Amino acid sequence: MEIIKKKPLFSIIISTYNQEKFIEDAIESVLNQDFPKSEFEIIVVDDGSTDKTYEKVKKYKEKIKYIYKENKGQASCYNVGINIAEGKYISLLDADDYFLPEKLKKVGEEFEKYEEVGSVIHARKTIFMGKEIELNFQEAHNIELNKNTLDIFIKNGHVTPAQLNFRKEILKNVLPIPEKNMIIGSDGYLFLTLSFFTNFSFLKKKLSVYRIYGENLFYTDDVKKFILTIKAWETIKVHSKKVVKKSKRFDPTLFYNLLLPFDIEVSERELIYKINNGEYKREDILRLEIKKIRYGWGKWGFLYKLYNLLKLPYILILPPKLVVDFKNFYFKKKLYKIREIIFPK
Repeated sequence: MEIIKKKPLFSIIISTYNQEKFIEDAIESVLNQDFPKSEFEIIVVDDGSTDKTYEKVKKYKEKIKYIYKENKGQASCYNVGINIAEGKYISLLDADDYFLPEKLKKVGEEFEKYEEVGSVIHARKTIFMGKEIELNFQEAHNIELNKNTLDIFIKNGHVTPAQLNFRKEILKNVLPIPEKNMIIGSDGYLFLTLSFFTNFSFLKKKLSVYRIYGENLFYTDDVKKFILTIKAWETIKVHSKKVVKKSKRFDPTLFYNLLLPFDIEVSERELIYKINNGEYKREDILRLEIKKIRYGWGKWGFLYKLYNLLKLPYILILPPKLVVDFKNFYFKKKLYKIREIIFPK
C-alpha cells in the first residue's frame, strides 16, 4: 500500500549568502513558531556562500531542505525555492532577519479567513544599532488595489522579504522573478506586480524582525553600493510593467502612481551616487524635483505647493554644484525644520 505524504501548509524559503553570523537565528525562528512543525517546511537556498554557512546549517539537515547553488543573487534564490516548494502558502525570509513566534499562525489565519487574499503583508520590527525604529503601518483586510486604496498600498509597500507571504497558486502570474541585476529587490518586484493580480491583507501586528547593521545592500550608507539598488529598480520597472499588462486589473495610471513614490526614493539614491562620482547634471536634479511635485501635488496644502514651486527657479539658474552643495547643507543643518514652520505640508 502506497503511503501518501501530506504536503505542508507553509513553505518558508530562506535566502542566504555569506550569513554565517545570522543563519542559525533565521532557522531557529522558524522552528520555534507557535505552529505545528508538521505544517511547514524550511527551504534554505544558499547563493554560493564562501564562509561557514554550511557548517552552521548542517546540524539542521533533518529539519530543512538545503540547496547550494551558483551565486546569482536574491531573485535566483527565491525562484529556486518557490519552484520546489510544496506548501499552499509561501513565506520568504532573508538569512539576516528572523520571524517572531506568532508569524505563521497569524498569517495562516488571515489566508484561511479570506479566500480572495493572495498576499498577506504584516508590520515588522526594524532594529538599528540595537534600537527599534518606529514605522507607520496601516491595518487593512482583503482589499483590492484601486484609487481609493492606493495610499494604503504605498504606505505599507516598503517591505522586506520577511514580511511577504503568498498563496503559491497566485505567484504563477508573476514568476519567474527577473534575475538580471536582481541581487536585491525581489520583495519590491513581487509586491508591485501581485498588487494587480490579487487582493491583499495588511496586518499591523509585528511578526518579523529586520536588522539594519551596516552591511545591508538596500539600507546602506555606502554610496558605492547604491548602484545595486539603482540597477535592480530599472529591472523591476521594465519587467513589472510587462507582467501587470496581462492582468484584467491593469490600469496604467494606477500603475504609474503606485511606482512613483518608490521611483523617487531610488532617484534620490541615484542623484547621491552621481554626485559622489561627479556625474550629476542640472537635469538630474530638476527631474527629481518634478517627480516629487507630481507625487505630492494632490496631497499638499497651498503653502507647501508654493514652497516647491519657488525651488524650481534657483535649480534652473544656479550652477548644479551649488544647488547640490546647498541641498547637502540644508539637510545637514536640519534647515527643513524652519521650512516646516513657514511652509507646512
